[in-house]
This record gives sequence, structure tokens and C-alpha cells, in this order.
Amino acid sequence: MLTFEDVEKEVRRLAENNPDFVYAPVGWPDEASPSSCLYNANERQEGCIFGQAFANLSDPVSIDDEGEPISVILSRKAIKTTPSQQSWARSVQERQDAGLPWLNCIVVADEFGERS
Repeated sequence: MLTFEDVEKEVRRLAENNPDFVYAPVGWPDEASPSSCLYNANERQEGCIFGQAFANLSDPVSIDDEGEPISVILSRKAIKTTPSQQSWARSVQERQDAGLPWLNCIVVADEFGERS
């Protein structure tokens, strides 16, 4: 069973390997809301950082859960989290969805002390 630490480690690895990657759903900003994270890759785009992390950890996000916030995904996957872990994950996702490069998302979430 996955732990939050597993997910965080993979998210950090993805950000380190693709520091300048800017996630944007296909059609964004015109056709898709930047607050709607698309977890799963398709023929038109890569999945978001959490979607890629879960896929790499052999536990992809259900298609039914597309667009749900990361807190919902973690809960549905029964991954235990602390409030600071929830805050950190939410911060990374929100910044990614706002168009920041992946490594910046991690750095900003860490700098704001959103992870203990």
C-alpha cells in the first residue's frame, strides 16, 4: 500500500527531472479550467505531476476522479496524511495548475512551510 512519503518522493523526483515543465491541460486557458487537474495522460497531453507520480507508482488515478483535488485522491486511495502533508500537496497542485514550472511548485510549497 502506498504511503504519502512514496507519493511525495515520486513528485519530487518528477520535478527534479523536469524542473521547467509547465503543466497545462489541453486547451488551457480557453477550454479547460486551470483548477481542474487532469491526472491521466492521453494522446494529447501528459498527466499532471500527481497523476504521473501515481502512474509511476503503479496506482494510477481513476478516470472517474479526473478533476478532483489531490486531497480527494489521497483520501480515496486511503493514503494517510497529516494536515501539513495535505497542505503541501494542495500547494503543489494549485501552483502547478496556475502555470508554475514543476520545480518552482515544490520550492514554493517548501518555502512557505507547508510541509513539516
